[in-house]
Amino acid sequence: MFPDRSSVRVAAAALFLVLTAAAPLAAAHILIWDNDRDATVFIRSRRQMAGTEVPVREALETAGYEVTVVRTLPDDLERFDAVFILLGFFCPM
Repeated sequence: MFPDRSSVRVAAAALFLVLTAAAPLAAAHILIWDNDRDATVFIRSRRQMAGTEVPVREALETAGYEVTVVRTLPDDLERFDAVFILLGFFCPM
């Protein structure tokens, strides 16, 4: 037999609450290696150009992660849970 819709909704809501409540407790320390030769992007909300690392850093910090931005890759990456490597972008004209 299949569960009714209300019990599926309750289970989905409970899972959502458990996952979102656990996220801040296990906040990852993320390294952003800004290796894109000073590439920039236009940020509409600011109406200005900024490095490509800015929107990535802001999104991760808003999500509750601890973020470190570097221009050279450190020798020891053990203290980081994830590494984002920004290599720029290509836009043919």
